[in-house]
Amino acid sequence: MDQLDKEIKKTREYGSQFGVVYSPEELTKRLISSHCYSSEDIKKRLSKDIEKFTKKSEFTESKLEKVSLFAKKLAVVFPDILLITVTGSVAAGYCRQNDDIDLMIVTKSNRLWINRLVLRLYVFFNKIPHRKFGLSENKDDLCFNLWIEEGEMKLPKNKQTLRNAMDTILMVPILNKNKTYENFLAENDWVGKHVANGYGSKMSKVKSKKLKVKTTDNRILDLINWLVFWPQWWYMKRKISSEIVGLRSAFFHPSDRIRYADEDNR
Repeated sequence: MDQLDKEIKKTREYGSQFGVVYSPEELTKRLISSHCYSSEDIKKRLSKDIEKFTKKSEFTESKLEKVSLFAKKLAVVFPDILLITVTGSVAAGYCRQNDDIDLMIVTKSNRLWINRLVLRLYVFFNKIPHRKFGLSENKDDLCFNLWIEEGEMKLPKNKQTLRNAMDTILMVPILNKNKTYENFLAENDWVGKHVANGYGSKMSKVKSKKLKVKTTDNRILDLINWLVFWPQWWYMKRKISSEIVGLRSAFFHPSDRIRYADEDNR
């Protein structure tokens, strides 16, 4: 068994943890390897039982359509929100009918906590279904579980894991201003060390270099963002277990990683 065979085996075993058998195309995209291989080379190595691969969910498109309509409204109401991507099982394409919809949001620098506060009020008063802390998920609830500022888009070392790499190549942008999605991918080039095929494919399409982040020039709003951070942090403090919450980013998963895209299929 050569290196490619070992990497194919590792990828298929990884998917099997979540009850998923990848098609040749999905396996090529998710191949756990720091080297790039052609789809032809990979298909030649696959055994016949790959024909029994797990089909993509029929509910994916309807969920993406719902959250895309929501994102279009936010684009007007929230000018400081630069990027919204779908992550989790919906982005992976293997969601169930009653799954919620995981979202990552990127804001301008020094605007995260202003926008989070206003967004929570917006979804509450507009009666938009969304996930509440500590409650079980409901069908199509919006789950705002990852917030990042544009100046902090590169994930720290302790989050540069295989699972986060998978989530990065699978996320689906539904709102993208100023090429923030392309910049997010370029900033997180460590992803290629885990899934070179998937990352290389993404970067070949976006063709982006790291973009210079503009600094905010409104000191009053900078101060307001800092001030509204502390009440939110103190409110959440008693509920925080292993979630990571800071001034520049907030990871509301009870773990040190982005939620892996196939995790809901366990």
